[in-house]
Amino acid sequence: MPATTAQLDLSIWRNDDVYELPLRVIGPNLTGVSMRAQIRMSGDSPALLAGLELVTNGNAEGIRLASAAQVDGRWVNDVRVRLNKSTRQALPYAGELGDAWTGVWVLAIAGKTRITGRVQVLAHALDSDAAPLTRPPSYGLPASQAGAPISGATLMIAADNVVELVVDGADLVGQLVTSAKTDADRAVAAATAASANKALSEAARDAALATGRSFPTIAAGLAGTAPGSYFVVPGTGNTALSLYLDNNGVAVLQATFPSVQGISVYGTVPAIIRDTQQDQAAAINTAFANSDVREIIIPDGVFSMDRTIEVPAGKVLRLKPSSILRALPTFAILNGKNHGVLLTGDRAAIIGGTVDMNKRGLGDGINARYNGITALAGAQNCIRRDAMVKNCTGYGVYDSGDQTFVRPPSSHNYNIWTENCEIHFEPQGAAGTTYLDCHARDGDGDVQVSSYFHPLVGSTDISFISCSAKGKAPAGFEISANIRDLRNIRIVDTIVELEGGIALVVSNGYNKAYLKVSGSRFTSNVQLAASMSQAFGEFSSTTFNGKINAITQNDCDLDYEGCSVKAVNDINTSQFVVGLQAYGGSARFNGGRIITAHQGSGSETVRGPVRVSSDTLQVPAAATGPSRTKLTDASGDVAFQGNGASQLFQVVSVGRNITDIAKCVFSASVRTTDGRLAPAYGMTWAWFAGTDQIRVDLNSGGPVDPAFFRLNWSFVEYE
Repeated sequence: MPATTAQLDLSIWRNDDVYELPLRVIGPNLTGVSMRAQIRMSGDSPALLAGLELVTNGNAEGIRLASAAQVDGRWVNDVRVRLNKSTRQALPYAGELGDAWTGVWVLAIAGKTRITGRVQVLAHALDSDAAPLTRPPSYGLPASQAGAPISGATLMIAADNVVELVVDGADLVGQLVTSAKTDADRAVAAATAASANKALSEAARDAALATGRSFPTIAAGLAGTAPGSYFVVPGTGNTALSLYLDNNGVAVLQATFPSVQGISVYGTVPAIIRDTQQDQAAAINTAFANSDVREIIIPDGVFSMDRTIEVPAGKVLRLKPSSILRALPTFAILNGKNHGVLLTGDRAAIIGGTVDMNKRGLGDGINARYNGITALAGAQNCIRRDAMVKNCTGYGVYDSGDQTFVRPPSSHNYNIWTENCEIHFEPQGAAGTTYLDCHARDGDGDVQVSSYFHPLVGSTDISFISCSAKGKAPAGFEISANIRDLRNIRIVDTIVELEGGIALVVSNGYNKAYLKVSGSRFTSNVQLAASMSQAFGEFSSTTFNGKINAITQNDCDLDYEGCSVKAVNDINTSQFVVGLQAYGGSARFNGGRIITAHQGSGSETVRGPVRVSSDTLQVPAAATGPSRTKLTDASGDVAFQGNGASQLFQVVSVGRNITDIAKCVFSASVRTTDGRLAPAYGMTWAWFAGTDQIRVDLNSGGPVDPAFFRLNWSFVEYE
């Protein structure tokens, strides 16, 4: 027998605005027949990277039947497979720079696999600014060897470069009956045609299930379908669904499904009703509890919930783009779960649609806050994609780790939008979470925003790439090491613009080690662009726009490479303007520019222990205050000496005899040998008159080991 599955490899440009693959499918009439495609890392890979469903809008992502017509007695179907730019950009990178990422794809028609093959996402010079430099190993090829994308793609490449895919079906084998030359041929062909007709009928039936062609009543099903089409309605008692055929206006029962097992391959949830004020979450949770169910699809409409929907490990909750899960006013916290959707295990996923917590708990206090989509502590490599989360009095998108760090949660978030949440994106005690193309907005503003992006509780390896936040909040990014050190917080090509508050806040606490920011912009139209404490790391090609001061840093060690800093005071004529103010620690500003402007009392580009390279453009405002020449600008990091009891001391040399201590600024901080900020221990300092020496004393109140502490100091004397 001829093969029913074809091999077709695809090469795709990652950053083109549009990718559409035309397929000419010759065989059965595909009108009303289900078609879907998926992209994964490999066969049997549980993580779905892209899923394409049947659509009718030519501009929508998915699979569309553009036309179906009979040509020379055969049905010729024009099928279009379309991948949005955001979906292609969310596919992984791998290998060296210039390598293509390689995965697999599959196309199923009427539930049968018809095409499989490799898919290669090519390295691209167009709009590749956010491409990562560090990638996992690859089995792909350089773009030059992987082959350019074709305009049609193919088993048999026709002159117009469009695939002609021959599929066995009733219409095609019908021709075999007509052309048969012998009685034996006719007998074989007739049997084949009968089998094909039966398969096509089953495919049409299955399509009614797969595409969610469901209605609340039989009357609604008859009104909403064409004669000869199938539809499903919720059953009663032990019947989950009933399948009917519209036989010229008469509903003819075809089958009943007593459980979700008969439709688990499609993931349709039994007996859920749209646009009602009755809870549907219980039915969804019951379906997920069935071991045969791997994926549940929520059809179009609004579905109410009065409890948390729980997605188990390896399972997928897929919503249509217009599907909404909305919390009822009676939504209850059961077993401590105050989440709209909870991803409870590894590789649990939610894709598409909207989770609307409906402002549940608004005004009820801190113990009545409700979250949107949460990855539970211990759940790793969870997926959120192409979804909106809104109206949360707690956290919108939440990785819920704890201070034990036994198995921190992690998630991969693509094209997630949040609106009207107290905290929009919060990785708490998480490790390895990525946010790509995620965006936060205020909404109607009745849920008071605390911050938009809030990594805390010792989170590590957290990346924000091509994200944005705009609105009014005390903080745009609020980075808080409130339990232990944060490590490897990466912000790339991200924009934060606030009408109130500080765009980037790094709070006091433990050290924020390895903070790395590139290609981003932080703007506050009212306050500082950035206020940072105890941060370590680097900023590159990043813009800071602030009012009064642009950046203040306290006990930080930061590098600024090619950055732009602008501080403008047009709201307070009495306050001096500083571009970059450092208190203790150190800052190195190389290249780029620092610009300050003031309508009144004056401005200065930098203050404190900041070293500015000669190729940095510094532009004070025209109406600055008196020029201040630095006679001495020194800093250092030295070990302490001790007397074996509670006293620690050190004498530092600033390199030039001090002439007037009143014109000097000396700042110092105490750190442990691993770089952590330590208590000041009643630190005092004194100048040895007529020398370049300053003595710093600590009184710890108890025995301390001087080898465990270091003194970080800076000194400036002005003319």
